[in-house]
Amino acid sequence: MRKVKYILLLSILSTFVYSQDTTIVYYNHEWEEIDNKEYASFYRKSFTDSSGAHAVYDYFISGKIQMTGTYKTKKEKKQSGLFTYYYENGQQQSHGRYSEGLKVGKWTQWYENGRVKSEGEYAKGELNGSWKYWHENGEVRSSGSYTEGKREGEWQFWFDNGNPEAGGRYDDYQRQGKWMYYYENGQKSREGYYNKDLVVGEWTYWFESGERKAAGVFNEGERTGTWSFWHKNGTLNSNETYLKGELTSAIGYHPNGNLNYEGNYQNGIRHGKWVFSNASGRIYLEGTFEKGKHEGEWVRYFPAGEMKLLYKKGRLQNKRLGGIVNR
Repeated sequence: MRKVKYILLLSILSTFVYSQDTTIVYYNHEWEEIDNKEYASFYRKSFTDSSGAHAVYDYFISGKIQMTGTYKTKKEKKQSGLFTYYYENGQQQSHGRYSEGLKVGKWTQWYENGRVKSEGEYAKGELNGSWKYWHENGEVRSSGSYTEGKREGEWQFWFDNGNPEAGGRYDDYQRQGKWMYYYENGQKSREGYYNKDLVVGEWTYWFESGERKAAGVFNEGERTGTWSFWHKNGTLNSNETYLKGELTSAIGYHPNGNLNYEGNYQNGIRHGKWVFSNASGRIYLEGTFEKGKHEGEWVRYFPAGEMKLLYKKGRLQNKRLGGIVNR
């Protein structure tokens, strides 16, 4: 009994000694030190313990704890040992260990509702090894590995409804090889390849309903060759030709398969002769574009005849119908 009293006395005396060294500092919302408590968002109580480490307790101005941890010494302000951060509602925000001011070992983060947000390892302040992330509703958000702070190897991502969002491999934090992406309903949205985070090779795209939407080839991040696009009913929408990422020509089709339009591009805008047809396949308009603007003679076809339109730099100059000129 005497031994217990002695220990209790030592504890009380120690607390008294530490309290003589306790300092209180006030901070604004950006954690800048200020003198006026009235404008403070946080305050810090700290003291040096028996080991020489500087214990720190940060509080919201409401008096609720915001952080607990220790610095190596009062003068050398490097985080050392376990740190715990809190939301103002009292829920833990994150917890883990520092060494020489750098995060090390296992760290865990939580949402304000108490659900785990992320969990994994640090090495010398950098994300390292396996990590897992969760949505606020508890569903897994992503999982994979880091090497020296960079994503490495296979990674998987999910929507908050549990369906897959994307999956593939990283090499030095760059997407590499085959990747697949999905709509939130679980249907695949696109699939293809990367080389050092640039899209390459064949890529295929789908509508959210599952029908094929587009397909073509990338070369170092740029579209090349012929790309095909489809209507939702499965019929061909258009074929577009690309050279080093630049659209050079296009042929479009109506959902019934008949020609819709055909023409060329220069620097990504319409240039040269273009032809437009209606859903029945009959041509109703043809003429020439120059740098995206109507130029020269255009012909508009009607069941009873035709109308010739004369353009200059995109502006209509006159139109001729049945031999009569209207200006």
